[in-house]
Amino acid sequence: MKASRPESTLGLASAAMPPVLPVTFLRLGDMMRVTGLGRSTVYRLIANQNFPPPCRLGVRAVGWRSSDISQWSAARPVARR
Repeated sequence: MKASRPESTLGLASAAMPPVLPVTFLRLGDMMRVTGLGRSTVYRLIANQNFPPPCRLGVRAVGWRSSDISQWSAARPVARR
């Protein structure tokens, strides 16, 4: 008689997990093109806590998570004429 082994839950757990998307960062120039904002405006909004702060990427490099910028953009009111 064969001993039955309990089925591994590893396969089931990984199947239930949502796919992990890679985090992408936007450097200042790219972020300015996406948002249409200027450098001074961006840093003023950050100081007033109205814009996502950048993440440190290195000693002299920062970038914004594209997901943070997308969420900020989606929360902006739509202009109406």
